[in-house]
Amino acid sequence: MKTFKVGQIVRFHTPFPDENPNQMYVIVEIADDETANRAAIKPLNFNFQFPPVLTVKSSDLEEVRVTAIEMIGETVTLKKNDGSEVNGRVISVKDKEIFLEMSMNEQEVVTNCQLTIVDQAGMTHEGFYVFKA
Repeated sequence: MKTFKVGQIVRFHTPFPDENPNQMYVIVEIADDETANRAAIKPLNFNFQFPPVLTVKSSDLEEVRVTAIEMIGETVTLKKNDGSEVNGRVISVKDKEIFLEMSMNEQEVVTNCQLTIVDQAGMTHEGFYVFKA
């Protein structure tokens, strides 16, 4: 059985017919009891301000390897160098070939991907992709 960790990008290996087979999720929590075999996941690029957290069997999931270039066009939250956060659509990535890696840091999941986004006002911002767990 595959062992998952918080911050990994996953998707369902066998989605239901009415589900998007390309929908990706991030693992935000793993069940403390190893025999429970559960993971709490949050959808990526979900168009609600507060995307739902789903608890699913980890055996239903598979790891997804995402390159930074695949982030172009996605709506994300960036953490800028001054610590502020801003939402917007990714328009470019610094390292196109880097694989997206996530790790838990206090109350948020942080990544190794430096992105440039455009916000709703049309302003560009640079920073690292983050989201609240």
